[in-house]
Amino acid sequence: MNLLDLFSEGSYGIQIVKGLDPLDEPVLYKTRYSAFFGTDLDGMLRDKGITTVLVSGTQTPNCVRSTAVDALSHDFRSIVLADCTSSRTEQIQQSNLADMEAAGIEIASSLDQILPIH
Repeated sequence: MNLLDLFSEGSYGIQIVKGLDPLDEPVLYKTRYSAFFGTDLDGMLRDKGITTVLVSGTQTPNCVRSTAVDALSHDFRSIVLADCTSSRTEQIQQSNLADMEAAGIEIASSLDQILPIH
C-alpha cells in the first residue's frame, strides 16, 4: 500500500478520532503531510483574520514539520506545541524541534500558549 493512500477520502487515516468530534467548526481534510498543501487552509485562516498557527500532531518529522514550515512560508506566526507532538524516538523528536526552532518556528508548550487564550 502507498503511504499516501492513508490520506485518501474514506480511509482510516483521515477519520476523526472519537471524542474529538467537531462542534460548530469547519473540518479540513488534508491529503498530504502539510495541512496547507492542496487545501484552502491559508484562505480559511486569512478570512478569519488569524495570524498565528499552533501546530500539534504525531510524526513531528513529517506532518507537524511540514505544516509548521508551510505556515511560516505563508507568513503566519508558526508555533509548534512540543508537548502535543510526537516522533518515533525522543532523539528524532528533539532533533526536529531544534531544526524547526533554528528555522524561525517557535517551539512552546501547550500550557504557555493555550491557557492564556481562556
